[in-house]
Order: sequence, then structure tokens, then C-alpha cells
Amino acid sequence: MAATTESVKADAAEAPLLNKKNMFLGAALYCVFYAWVRWYEGVYGWSAGLDSFAPEFETYWMNFLYIEFVLEVTTAGILWGYIWKTRDRKVMSITPREELRRHMTHWTWLVMYGIAIYFGASYFTEQDGTWHQTIVRDTDFTPSHIIEFYLSYPIYIITGFASFLYAKKTRLPTYQQGLSLQY
Repeated sequence: MAATTESVKADAAEAPLLNKKNMFLGAALYCVFYAWVRWYEGVYGWSAGLDSFAPEFETYWMNFLYIEFVLEVTTAGILWGYIWKTRDRKVMSITPREELRRHMTHWTWLVMYGIAIYFGASYFTEQDGTWHQTIVRDTDFTPSHIIEFYLSYPIYIITGFASFLYAKKTRLPTYQQGLSLQY
């Protein structure tokens, strides 16, 4: 039993503080996903997205919206539930190295949040203005709105709340003394 405990401590001491693989994998996942979303919008935005009463709009855009809702609620529930369920109940007694490693994991969450907010609040939001100037149509259900308001914004809200939950409520002693300024 003692050898097992010692080997676990040794493995934890040797583990890198910043898991670059997870950070780059997450960044690549977000970028590839948003590239696919932009491709989908480019292909089906003009051919099936100009009239929200057309059957093509229902097929390509309303079904996309319904799938988004299901996936976002499911992802948020699973992700936030996992972070909460696996929380450290003795967070105030971790070693300094473990705390630093957790800060690096928190930083990775914040990098993912930055990527999500770039696409949601920058790229797709600016694109929405161009869509409205070109199409001259104002409705809640345009291809641009379905991607901006119902896909991109929820993704960065889910990611941002996951980083908050990771830091504030479950893993880092620094954030246990009330709500910090950055959150």
C-alpha cells in the first residue's frame, strides 16, 4: 500500500505543470469545428437560407438549430456535472505544485474560452452585420443568427462557466474566498 501511495506522489511530482497536448487539442477542436460551421454556412446560407418559410430553410437551418439546442444542453449538463462531480472536497490542503498545475489547467480553460469568444463575439458577430446589409431582412432565424446567437454564444457561455466552475467552486484554493474580480 505504501509503495502505491509513494508511486502516485512521484507520478504527480513528475507530471508536467501545463498539459500542452490538451490545450492544443482543444484549440484545434474549436478551430476545426468553427471552420466546418463556416463552411456549412457558406454552402447552404445562400442556397437554402434566404427565405425562412422555404422548405429548404427548414431542412438545412431549422434542423441545424434543433440539433444545436440538444447538443448544447447535453454538453453543458455533462461537462458541468463532470467538473462538479469530480471536484476536490479538500481543496485547501493541496500541495503548492498541485495548485500550480491546477492553475495551468485553469489557464487552458481560459484559452479555450478566448477562442470561443473570438469566434462568437468577433467573427460571427461582424459577419451578422454584413449579412443584414446584404440580405436586408430582419428576423430571428437567419443562417447568421442561428450560428451566432444559438451556436457561438452558447458555446462560449458553456466554456466560460466551465472555467468558472473549475476555478471557483472545485479546484483552486485561491478562488475559495468569495467571488474574484475576473469572474
